[in-house]
Amino acid sequence: HSGILVALLASILWGGDVLIRKVYMACFRYPTSAQIKQLTDTVVEVKFPKTAGFDYNPGQYVKIAIPKLSVFQWHPISISSSPHQHYVTLHIRKRG
Repeated sequence: HSGILVALLASILWGGDVLIRKVYMACFRYPTSAQIKQLTDTVVEVKFPKTAGFDYNPGQYVKIAIPKLSVFQWHPISISSSPHQHYVTLHIRKRG
């Protein structure tokens, strides 16, 4: 009996985590639109306004998802803008 309860509790906790991080935060807390500019054949610039409370240090990264490709596929991308700018800029290089 306890094995089933542990599996059920783990599933409920995982589902709650997914709902909070992937749905609530993506829809209400994080930017939902960005300016996308192709710089070269292999480099794309993504730029979005910095929201209140979005503080970062040089060298940090963000995880982004492209909903048209997959809601559950997140990629770590280094932030290329200065923390003092009003916009967050990411430069993404195409691989494969």
